[in-house]
Amino acid sequence: MVLDLVGGSTTERSFQVLKPGGHLVTVLMDTSFLATAKAQGKTAHVYVVEPSDAEMERIAGYIESGQLTGRIDRTWPIEEIVDAHAYVDTGRTRGKVVLTVEKGLL
Repeated sequence: MVLDLVGGSTTERSFQVLKPGGHLVTVLMDTSFLATAKAQGKTAHVYVVEPSDAEMERIAGYIESGQLTGRIDRTWPIEEIVDAHAYVDTGRTRGKVVLTVEKGLL
């Protein structure tokens, strides 16, 4: 399964990593890829929602309980943003790159 939050060429590349029977889920309104998915024996879903307070609280609960986690590749101080961007541009990240900001800078 691939969750596509970017669209465009990312959607196209996402189909390349899916096995037959795989699912692509996107939150974007572009549905032009649905026929491509079917032709490749894959399934594509468009999932668009308007979040509610109750849904956001439920998701926060999953995060707090550890049922929902994210993968952080590396954390950088905001002062090193140029280096962080260069690292992202290598295409070798495995997860998110996080910038940290000291309290006094907010």
